Amino acid sequence: MRGWWTHAAIQNLIKAMRTLPNRTPADDEIIKELIEALKGGTDSAQQRGSLMAFIAQCQTAYTRLHGINDNDRLSKQSRAVDLQALGLYQLVLDFCVGLWPEAGIFGPGVAQRRYLAPSGMVRNHSYVEHDGIRYGAYEHTGGKRYCYGYINGRYPVRIDRILHIAFPGEPEMQAICALVRPFQPPLVEPDFPWDAWAASLGASSWSYGLLDDLVAIPVSLFSGTLALFDVPMSYGRYWVAVALDSVSPEHDHNEK
Repeated sequence: MRGWWTHAAIQNLIKAMRTLPNRTPADDEIIKELIEALKGGTDSAQQRGSLMAFIAQCQTAYTRLHGINDNDRLSKQSRAVDLQALGLYQLVLDFCVGLWPEAGIFGPGVAQRRYLAPSGMVRNHSYVEHDGIRYGAYEHTGGKRYCYGYINGRYPVRIDRILHIAFPGEPEMQAICALVRPFQPPLVEPDFPWDAWAASLGASSWSYGLLDDLVAIPVSLFSGTLALFDVPMSYGRYWVAVALDSVSPEHDHNEK
C-alpha cells in the first residue's frame, strides 16, 4: 500500500505541475523527471495493477455495467443475530426510533405499537454496496477486507457490523444499519513530509488504534473508502488514512 501511495502522489504532483500558469523550463524538467519516476519498470507496473485490482474488487459487475446510482445491495449470505446477547439492542432500537419516529417502535417493557424483538428481526451481513462501493463488516470474516471507510465526507470509521432490520408483514419498515467506530484525532499533531500535499492526496492523520464508541448510522452516510497506513514516529504512532478516490488514475487531484 505504501508503494501505491507513492505512485499516486507522483501522479497528483504531475497534474498539479502541469496546471501551473507560466511554467518555467525548470518546472518542465521537474515534470519530465516525475514522469520518468512513473516508468520505474516492473515494480511500478505491479503497484499500478494491484491498486486497480483492489478498486475493482470494491465494485460489483452490475455497477460496472450500469453506473453507480443503483440501490444499496447487501451480501447474499446473512444470519439472524441476537441483539441482546451482543449488547447491541438499545443502540439498534434507538436507531429505529430515530428513523421512524412516528411508528411507535418499542422494546421490552414499553407499550407502543411496533415491537423490535431482540432476535429474529435483524440479520447480520458481511457487506453492503452503496453507490457502487463495497463496505464490509469488521466482525465478519468476509467483510474485514473492506471494513474502513468515510462518512459525512472525509471522516474515517471502522465498520463493525452491517445489519438489515425488517418488521414482519410491513415491507416499508426495512432499513440497513451500519454500526461504526469513528477514528480519534491524535493527541500530538504529526509533522509528515507530505503534509503540504495532504489535501490533494486525501490524507489525514489519526491516533493509532484508538476508536470511539459504536454509532448506528444509515448507509447513506457512507462517502468513500480508504487505505490505512501504520506510521510510527519518534513522538508517537499514527494511522494515516488515504482516500482511494484520490489515488485512482481516473480522478483529478482536486476532485472530491
